[in-house]
Amino acid sequence: MQRRKCIEGLGGAAAWPVVAKAQERERIRRVSVLMNRVATNTESQSWLAAFIQELRQLGWTEGQNLRFVICWSASDAQLARTCAAQLIGLTPDVILANSTLNLKVIQQATSTVPVVFVEVADPVKQGFVASFGHPGGNLTGFSMFEFSLGGKWVDLLKNVVPGLERVAAMFNPETSPQTKFFMPEIEAAAASLGVQVISMPVRAIADFEPALVSFANQSNSGLILLADVFLNLHESLIADLASRYRLPAIGFKASFVKAGGLMAYGNLGSVGGQFRQAATYVDSILRGSKPSDLPVQAADRYTLVINLVWGDFCQGVATRILSIFSSFSFFVRPGSRFFVPTYTSTRRRAQGRSRLAAFGGHRRLGLGRHRARRQTWPCRDDDRRGARVSRTNVRAASLYSVGQRPEP
Repeated sequence: MQRRKCIEGLGGAAAWPVVAKAQERERIRRVSVLMNRVATNTESQSWLAAFIQELRQLGWTEGQNLRFVICWSASDAQLARTCAAQLIGLTPDVILANSTLNLKVIQQATSTVPVVFVEVADPVKQGFVASFGHPGGNLTGFSMFEFSLGGKWVDLLKNVVPGLERVAAMFNPETSPQTKFFMPEIEAAAASLGVQVISMPVRAIADFEPALVSFANQSNSGLILLADVFLNLHESLIADLASRYRLPAIGFKASFVKAGGLMAYGNLGSVGGQFRQAATYVDSILRGSKPSDLPVQAADRYTLVINLVWGDFCQGVATRILSIFSSFSFFVRPGSRFFVPTYTSTRRRAQGRSRLAAFGGHRRLGLGRHRARRQTWPCRDDDRRGARVSRTNVRAASLYSVGQRPEP
């Protein structure tokens, strides 16, 4: 009798793994999401919808086998810390962190919960991961910017406004922890061009106009908006003030130009794509992968957008921009007010290496082999003089690896 009970007990024990696996399949997983804007922001809502839709296509449906818990930090550091604590307290299976600020507060709150990040500047240099190919720890995701863009922002302003003598770098110290990495690049580029750099910290909406009025009173000045979720949230106001005081400004998102700013340069228009890619990483983690085994993927496309409505800077702007971006492909729709050259790099993501199309390390290059096409169209929609600006479409043939330093 005792032997029979023992055998029955062993039989039940053998069935435990099967039962456990069935329960694992039936268990509703929890995904926590920390967004960096407000819930009413339509652009952010579209990114979140893309993320959820991609997960649905991968077999995860809210209410059936997945539950989302979403918190919006509204570009507020204290609210971000509160959200992070609440989300982690719910013991999620994985967290999606949107922006450097949100990732930083989550990293400080947990070292065990798997985290996938998007829209974060160089995570290796900021110390979030060990390397692109082998992130290690509990964090992985998608990088948005290289800090070398800071130097290119100065270079662009100098070429569009040749008389530029000083440039202000605007940022919110509480919401932009990555500023300390951008500033050395900006200062180095400015020093080589004979331009003075002025730090312009702002902590509230009320700080914008006094800071810009004081700075715009000095001639030959320009403004750089650093990659900052707070500035991004209020970019329409900043663009309006810069336009009002005729202060040429460059931002990091195309929406800044659409709001009235002069220029934007960065990894534009790809945030939605990062959210969709993040869904594939979340799916992998939910199915058993470790964040440390998923390589961090970096930006492989940079775009420059110029607002041709800026009358004083419109005449000859294309010629000056072409001196830098001679190797770009220029795409402009007829009647468009925006001048949009782009280039694409092909990245070996698993190894964290890339190749840039004829634009190595954000340095100037000659034309090399190319084919060109000339186009003309109105400088601005309401230009009664009918002034027209000529542009050239150039596509360079050669490739250069990041890290190469071709001579100008």
